[in-house]
Amino acid sequence: MPFVEQGKVKALGVSTAQRFPLLPQVPTVAENAVPGFETANWFGIVAPARVSSDVIARVGQAIREVTELPDVQSRMSTLGFSLDFRTSDQFRELIVRDHQKYGMIIREAGIQPG
Repeated sequence: MPFVEQGKVKALGVSTAQRFPLLPQVPTVAENAVPGFETANWFGIVAPARVSSDVIARVGQAIREVTELPDVQSRMSTLGFSLDFRTSDQFRELIVRDHQKYGMIIREAGIQPG
């Protein structure tokens, strides 16, 4: 983001499904060149399968509260991140979708481990 803001880099497109709020003039790759293109980085916190749902809920609530702090949102935004908190079920669904999506891409491309 700092390089774009300084004019040292010209952003041609963003890889996410929607335009990035800080760069509303920059189209998505899907808009510009490759219809249906979408990829995004995400970060998450996971726990072992047998952690109680009560602990998961408490940790999730604490994380939600942190991601809603204006100074955290502002700092992450300047780094080019848009915070999108998801519940444990929503995060699990995201992991499953991405696993299926990239698994299909790998199989269709014939990519083999090296």
